[in-house]
Amino acid sequence: AVEFKQSLITSGLSNITINKFIGKLSGLFDYIQAHYEHSNIFDGLKIKRAKQETTRTAYKKQEAQELIKFADKQQQHHKFMILLGLFTGCRANELAQLYTSDLVKIEGVWSILIQATKPDQKLKTKNASRIVPVHSELIKQGFIEFVKSRGQECRLFPEFKYSPVDGCSKAFVQWFIQHKPVAKTYHEIRHSFATQLRAHDVSLNVAAQLLGHG
Repeated sequence: AVEFKQSLITSGLSNITINKFIGKLSGLFDYIQAHYEHSNIFDGLKIKRAKQETTRTAYKKQEAQELIKFADKQQQHHKFMILLGLFTGCRANELAQLYTSDLVKIEGVWSILIQATKPDQKLKTKNASRIVPVHSELIKQGFIEFVKSRGQECRLFPEFKYSPVDGCSKAFVQWFIQHKPVAKTYHEIRHSFATQLRAHDVSLNVAAQLLGHG
């Protein structure tokens, strides 16, 4: 087990990827240990991170309300990036790279296609491709009219320039960091969406589909 771990390290894989391999094998040997009385030889072999990642937490109700009030005062492209984050749980780049043609009506329900069908679109994982319904609050705020005003088969947010390295969201995220009304990141809006799904007893299967998880 130690030799296998060392081979992963020398292969140049990241610590996160190595720990994923070790974690999966440790899970297998937990099963083996329970059924065949064989010790878990991968237990404790994960690489310890020298620096702990910043803990992300969901927006509290008051913070979310402050964010909505803040969004209402912004230009439309900034406003709807914020509101879409709150009411879809999508990643910043998934939203920033949208085309107007990615908004469609499915069985009478306005929906957003999170996909990578254009050269300037990319997905974080294979599970990220999904359909996300447009929340009634977004419709109330005029999102459908905003989309229609942008034209057909064009970028929904052309204000955010595409980069092969950073995708389409870099400019927006930098703007959000400078102007945000609360001391939280944009990605933490996604955590808030997940928290709301749990609070409303949405099944794990449906929540995973909405968030683009496996």
